[in-house]
Amino acid sequence: MYKNYRRYVIACIFLAAVSAHASELTLHDAVSEALQANKDFQAAVLNKKIAQGDVTSAGLLANPSLNLIGDVLPSSGEHFSPEEKYYGASLAMPIDLAGHRGKKIDFAERTAEVVHNQVADFARQLRRQVQITYYNALALHDRYELAKTNLNRLNSFVDLTRLRAEKKEVPVVDVTRADLVRLQYDADVQQLLINYHSALIDLQVLMGRTVYDDSLQLRSSLDELTAEPVRSPEEAVSFAMTRRPDFLALQKQIEVEKANQQLQQSYSGIDMSISGDYSNQQFTKFYGVSLNFTLPIFNRNQGEREKSEARIEQAQFALASVQNSMNAEIRRTYEEMNSLRTLVQEQKTTVLPHAEEVLKSVELAYRLGNTTLLDFLDAQRSFTETRISYIDAQLRYQISRINFSNAIVQEEIL
Repeated sequence: MYKNYRRYVIACIFLAAVSAHASELTLHDAVSEALQANKDFQAAVLNKKIAQGDVTSAGLLANPSLNLIGDVLPSSGEHFSPEEKYYGASLAMPIDLAGHRGKKIDFAERTAEVVHNQVADFARQLRRQVQITYYNALALHDRYELAKTNLNRLNSFVDLTRLRAEKKEVPVVDVTRADLVRLQYDADVQQLLINYHSALIDLQVLMGRTVYDDSLQLRSSLDELTAEPVRSPEEAVSFAMTRRPDFLALQKQIEVEKANQQLQQSYSGIDMSISGDYSNQQFTKFYGVSLNFTLPIFNRNQGEREKSEARIEQAQFALASVQNSMNAEIRRTYEEMNSLRTLVQEQKTTVLPHAEEVLKSVELAYRLGNTTLLDFLDAQRSFTETRISYIDAQLRYQISRINFSNAIVQEEIL
């Protein structure tokens, strides 16, 4: 008995020391760190620089071309004289008759807008992943604390049962039964601790950390019920259509495909270049200007023009599909969030207090010798199941709240 008490005191001192040096982490801090350090997100952000590079390339003027010609080497047996040979140069500059450069700039800028929204959508999904992982860790922590409380309560009852067995007040088999249940509870505590630490690692991976801290203290709580952020699913859909980056990206993608159609059509016209020419031939110097035209007789860029039309229609279908999916997602998560909020409130105000009252009554009755160990263990199991059900309902509510806020891009959940 003394050894157990000493171990308990040492464990408390150790936990107090760990807690004193533990790092506190709020949900807001976890999301902020992920958006700063997550390597996948950092890689995605670089797509904006790549897209901006395409805009820069599209705005560059076409390079002129220099053509050098001549026959200046001496023939066999004759004296070399450059003036007697033919040579010349031609400097040509492309003329953009069809406005290729402006259309390429427009195409590249609209593409950059799509990429910007795609990166914003990556951030939205990363935020959701961090939030769900954070609340999963909170739920595991609450279940771990519940398991520890149950184990501590059972330990006192094992000692009480052993004393009663020595006094012949209860059968010896009750001691064996209580010890077996205690071993099961202890295994549950150890497994939940492992699961909790695994969840903390998963969270820190999303946050971009490479060194993991098992002593993190999560400062938010599962026990948070919030008011409805909007009055109706219809209002939520309207709200989301102005903010969802994946929806906005597809809207911009249609503009990109239309800009590409204009660009491809411009390649079906006549291209021209103008050049200044100089040549020397048999002691005579020639100067002149040349114009060079392409004649779009066979190749009028028909294939790319056909593809551009199909891509516009394809982007329109994709936008309609996302709009339907978004509508269904918002309505589903809205109903789920409200139903789970009601369930959590009912369990918190009615079911859980009743289970606690029953457990306290049976616990007191057992201490007074008015009931059996089996009755106590049954009440303990019933309370544990009720408490776990409540924790699970809290977690499901928080996830539904995250999913709904993510669907309408309402970041105030933080």
